[in-house]
Amino acid sequence: MMTDQLTDIRSLSYSHNRLSAARRDSTQTNLKIICSNDEDAIDAHAFVCAAASGRLREMLIEQNPPYRIHLKDQDVKDVRRLIDFIYTGKLEPSTPLQVYLHIADHFDVPRLTEFCIGLLRPYVYVDYVKATDENTLIGLRKFFTDVVSSVKAENIRQLFYEYFAFQPLAFCTDECLRLIPENVFRDLISKHLLFMWDGQDKIYFGKHYSEQRASLIDKYCSANGIPHKPLLDLAKVAMPKQRLIAPFDTILKDQWDFGCHSNYDNEYKMIQPKRNTYANNPSNSWRLSELKAYIVNDWAGIQPLAGFDVTYENIFTGARNTHEWVKPKELKNCTVKVAAIAPDDVIVTVRVYSGWLIDSISFVTRQGMHLGPFGESEGGNFNEIDLLGEFESTDGHTIMGLHGFEYSIIRSIGQTFWNNVKLGCATVDHSCISSKLALIESTSISAFLAKKEFIN
Repeated sequence: MMTDQLTDIRSLSYSHNRLSAARRDSTQTNLKIICSNDEDAIDAHAFVCAAASGRLREMLIEQNPPYRIHLKDQDVKDVRRLIDFIYTGKLEPSTPLQVYLHIADHFDVPRLTEFCIGLLRPYVYVDYVKATDENTLIGLRKFFTDVVSSVKAENIRQLFYEYFAFQPLAFCTDECLRLIPENVFRDLISKHLLFMWDGQDKIYFGKHYSEQRASLIDKYCSANGIPHKPLLDLAKVAMPKQRLIAPFDTILKDQWDFGCHSNYDNEYKMIQPKRNTYANNPSNSWRLSELKAYIVNDWAGIQPLAGFDVTYENIFTGARNTHEWVKPKELKNCTVKVAAIAPDDVIVTVRVYSGWLIDSISFVTRQGMHLGPFGESEGGNFNEIDLLGEFESTDGHTIMGLHGFEYSIIRSIGQTFWNNVKLGCATVDHSCISSKLALIESTSISAFLAKKEFIN
């Protein structure tokens, strides 16, 4: 914190202490604020209240001392909260923040408004974003409707529109959608500011992003009784750059290297070094869809994995593309096994036995499907890699799951094999979505995205 900021804070604290002391000495006050009766009168200083509150200033401007303000339509507790804040700069910890938002709005207290806005981001993140059960979402919707339906201050309303943009699928009730002005909703669409998070565990990207956005538009138009077509057409025209709706990269995890054949035995020969399955199938357009395993029937008495053909599905068009590691005619004496990865699912755990070759490998998906084993041997070393746990985030990316492999092709005892195999992981690039996550500090983005289900 800069020196001048520290000085400002210390000066403000000193001023509040002096003001509070002056207020306690009621002989120096020259204003009585009366709510229900004289017994509830609150003593204060006219100049202090006029400087802090636009509404109180308007009520005082035509008066001469001694000053009296009648607020018979106001709850005396709220008026005391207002005066306490003016003199101390503090809020009651037990009072809900929305109460102070209403007070700031009703009495036109800019400093209280700024104070509340400063608290709102961490308040919503801690109380609502980090807790994602249905009861919490009900509380969030009530908080949203309570404030937006009654507070007029534009800067506060704008902040709540940001909450809506951050998790619009959590606000898909008629009551919430009617509170979003059409010009604001159009702006969120045209500037691509909607983050398709359901408020619990699902975040939608790619084709599913577009589908969820179209569904949201339908619900919004129905709730507000306006035509659907103009907004749906706007969504098509405002289709963003692909990286914004599919913000994915593929990162090679070289901490693990499976199948490391000796180069001096078993007629070893390097055929081709360092290929990968995903060069033509980037994760911002393609998802891992199918693994076709070739298992050698007999290599020195065991049945290891030779390699995989890997099929990808385009997340926008549904087209399929297969990476063949060798021509089928080059694979002799092999058994073939095929495993499909279901739509909206992804491999998150890899279990592998490996030494000179990959003796066997199996996978577990996010939805709990077990694929494999591919290979019938359990020789070599065993490793189990939890991709989401081992590599939660790296260099501003959060791992979604397995996207493919890097490998070399070798020959050994007349057979062709994958060797030196590494895992390529699909990741969410934080830089592509950070503008939509303004509610979350950059250092907390990884924690927020961890364990989320990315639907693309």
